[in-house]
Amino acid sequence: MAGDRTKPLDSVELVPTNALVPELNKLFLASGDDGMLRVFRGDSLELLDLLHLEPGPNRVVYEPKSKLVYVGYGGKDAGKDYGEIGIIDAPERQGRRGHKGRGSSL
Repeated sequence: MAGDRTKPLDSVELVPTNALVPELNKLFLASGDDGMLRVFRGDSLELLDLLHLEPGPNRVVYEPKSKLVYVGYGGKDAGKDYGEIGIIDAPERQGRRGHKGRGSSL
């Protein structure tokens, strides 16, 4: 594994949020300080992927029927007056589409 793809979990400045997906053996961890969604292997915590969003990811939810991960980000942390929702295909770790809206309860 390349050293530039690793970051100790204790160096994350804002409180990370996560979704553990046991059937895929993956942990999706969003850290608001750098706008990244990190995908780890669930059993070893090996970093599998980095997905760049924008500053402020603060909610991560996995929906098992569709196998989608929803990540809320943007808002004040990104210098915007609206938030966005990123939608990630959990098995493939690929972004599919997003949704933008105003207010604190997207």
